[in-house]
Amino acid sequence: MTTGSAAATGSWPEPNIREGARAGRAFLGRAVRYLAAEGIRQFLDIGSGTPTERNVHEVAQEAAPGGRPTVARATEKVYNRRFSSAVRVRSRPEILRFVDFDLVDPGLVYIPEWLPDSPADVPDDPGKLWALVGIGRKP
Repeated sequence: MTTGSAAATGSWPEPNIREGARAGRAFLGRAVRYLAAEGIRQFLDIGSGTPTERNVHEVAQEAAPGGRPTVARATEKVYNRRFSSAVRVRSRPEILRFVDFDLVDPGLVYIPEWLPDSPADVPDDPGKLWALVGIGRKP
């Protein structure tokens, strides 16, 4: 069974995979728009090559006309890679140990909590999506 068919049938081990993927894509758009508003004009869109909507370069071109987005796609090797160990979900303090820059507000938060377009976009339990995100700035 492939990841796509597992997610489509709802048999994926993570029950919130669809909602998490949508939240991640929405965060990507909010992050690119935020960076464009801060004056960033160069964006590197490193994607898997999997077709989706609202990629970095598309959002960047709308948010910062005249900017210079660049697209790089992963090779087949990425899709065939096997991992020798299980994914380890890290806590907020563990992640913050890796941060060597200033986090912009609202800091390191669950995906839907990072500058939502509307309060309605934040679920009652944003932690159910288990992924933390943030944007940093070197001082």
